[in-house]
Amino acid sequence: MGFLRPSDKIFTHVDSLLTSDKYMSDQFVWDTVARWHGMKVLFFGLYCDESVHASYVNSTPPRAQFKESNRYRDRLAAEDPLAPPAGVTITIDSAAQEKQALWRAYERFYQALTLHWAVIETLCLARAASYTSSTERNARFEHIWTQWTDTARPLKIKIDVLEVVEFVWGYLGRKVFQEKDVIVKWVGGTSVFDEFYDEEEPVGTNWMYFVRCLMRYLRPAHILELLLGVVWKGEGREEIDRVEYLRRVGFFDESAGVVEREDEEESDPDTMFNIGGLQEDVAVGLEAWEVYRDKLWGAEMRGRVLFREESEEGSITIYKPTNRVVTVS
Repeated sequence: MGFLRPSDKIFTHVDSLLTSDKYMSDQFVWDTVARWHGMKVLFFGLYCDESVHASYVNSTPPRAQFKESNRYRDRLAAEDPLAPPAGVTITIDSAAQEKQALWRAYERFYQALTLHWAVIETLCLARAASYTSSTERNARFEHIWTQWTDTARPLKIKIDVLEVVEFVWGYLGRKVFQEKDVIVKWVGGTSVFDEFYDEEEPVGTNWMYFVRCLMRYLRPAHILELLLGVVWKGEGREEIDRVEYLRRVGFFDESAGVVEREDEEESDPDTMFNIGGLQEDVAVGLEAWEVYRDKLWGAEMRGRVLFREESEEGSITIYKPTNRVVTVS
């Protein structure tokens, strides 16, 4: 892929898509709906599938990033591959509220997915660009960070984004690479192999670093494609060329574009965008978040937080896919 010359017009247009009060034409809305229609499978076909949902909820609970241990990473790496969907939709506590709860949860899922996917696209554009100076490049990546962790968002949207990103890019994304010798299979024989395979590091640490780096390049459509083509491909289906696939999504390109002039006192930008940043964003608006995240989030909210009804008083009723309702103030 050749390099683009970024202009204010390109990035300003992309940035405007992340601002909810900007006017969007009917044609733009139609194009977006047409492109996203197939993404409903992520919510109704996977997130709300009885088998996938149970696997997600019962998988290794997330932790605050600074508390991750080698043992924790090994547990994630050793999880079983994801079984195909059962084709049965989860049920909500109250049948009278089930349809309404499902569609409201879908709205939240769709909005959160859109917000994060737009930033992924911006990040990929920034990586494929050339810049007149390192100052210009760094300013662009700093701006993307403000979009990745948008502190101006309401807390409820931050939590929705965290849940959806963890399910799509975190859970489904890592399940694509839940196979033996995964680093060898995907980047073996390439110039980046040594970056991800360190004999002195535990298996889980190498694996997690590799997976998290990949998630900066994969869009939802890629994750669905890889689940079908790698995890659930079935007998007789042709194997994909893993290295070529990563090359097509830009994994082997420069991580921060190309700079024509390096300015003094300008270091390389932080390009390791990950879910940890979203956790920190939530912590800005929620007291005792880190404790709750480590101790209770996995059991009480993961897989359930989108199914909530918020009262005017600020309490949240969670309609769980079980037999009881939990209300949190």
